[in-house]
Amino acid sequence: MAFRVNGVIWVHRGDKQSARIAKEKVLNLLHRKKSLLIFPEATWNLTPNLPMLPLHWGAVEFAQETNTSIVPITLEYTKDNKCYYSMGKELHTLKTDNKAEITNTLRDTLATMRWNFWEEHSNKSYNEISNEEFLEYTKYRLDEYPKLDVEFERTTI
Repeated sequence: MAFRVNGVIWVHRGDKQSARIAKEKVLNLLHRKKSLLIFPEATWNLTPNLPMLPLHWGAVEFAQETNTSIVPITLEYTKDNKCYYSMGKELHTLKTDNKAEITNTLRDTLATMRWNFWEEHSNKSYNEISNEEFLEYTKYRLDEYPKLDVEFERTTI
């Protein structure tokens, strides 16, 4: 219910009709100068060696089509149930810019922001975290969402 009240646009990743409808809703909002929060990884990052997965370029397409900018935001959750966020500099793109290059720039920006958070808020550098520690933390987070289909999420990575 809370998602509906806040205007979440649902999309079923495996359904082209659902994706088309969601895209129309997104473009409608952006043309009306509304703000959106988009998760361009489109899945849970369950990989221990990548701060950010490759991104879908939908956010870049939306920005180009509606002449809006992208503000990179990262969310980080800690074991003590705190959520931290960081905001990067606005990313402006033109319709003529290469979508793949802009998407890679966005991914690199988000990865750097996450890396900086980990370095700042951990007593270890990211490189010092063992696979076992990563898997333990991932399991802890996934256990909070028992309805999440982890195997499906892994297929989208």
